[in-house]
Amino acid sequence: PIIKEQANLTASDIQQVKPNTFIEKVIFASMEFKKKLYKDLNSGNNIYTCYGYARAFSKKLYGKIEIPDSVGEDAYSYLFVTKKNLGFQAVNSTSIFYKLPSTLGDHSKQSVRFFHSQKRFIQEFGKDFVMNEYHISKNHAIKSILKTAIVNPYFLCYLFILVDMKLKSIVAPSTKSTWAMAKTSKKGVV
Repeated sequence: PIIKEQANLTASDIQQVKPNTFIEKVIFASMEFKKKLYKDLNSGNNIYTCYGYARAFSKKLYGKIEIPDSVGEDAYSYLFVTKKNLGFQAVNSTSIFYKLPSTLGDHSKQSVRFFHSQKRFIQEFGKDFVMNEYHISKNHAIKSILKTAIVNPYFLCYLFILVDMKLKSIVAPSTKSTWAMAKTSKKGVV
């Protein structure tokens, strides 16, 4: 899309490496749910599919964007191009594989950063704009939750984890531009 001048920001699809631990299986179920949910929003071109693992910036965008800090820089880049009408396109014809966190602690670090980043974006881009980009209708979410829970019982466990992470993000101090790394998602894959 960048070469064809259809977008100034792209992100590839993502695939999780096969889970081994119970926690990885729970998070894997949640990621499969989220990927299906996100691909239904705006034909898959939305803030949730701007995966930070593999993005491409056009030369035009690279010269314009200055990311203020590294918390949520994937979502920041999406919000920037959307606000400036520069165009984002998800690229589903290619994927990047990544390892899920193996512990709740590491997953918690990632989730709390995600929730905190939304608060920071409101300051720069405005509440209505940011909330609109993150919006998922309740009906759509509930239908997807029910379908996933029937097919994958690990997903039910994730719902409890999600509530816990959301509560932690409310009481946790503000996230800095640098953070403690989720080490278990960085270990080599065999």
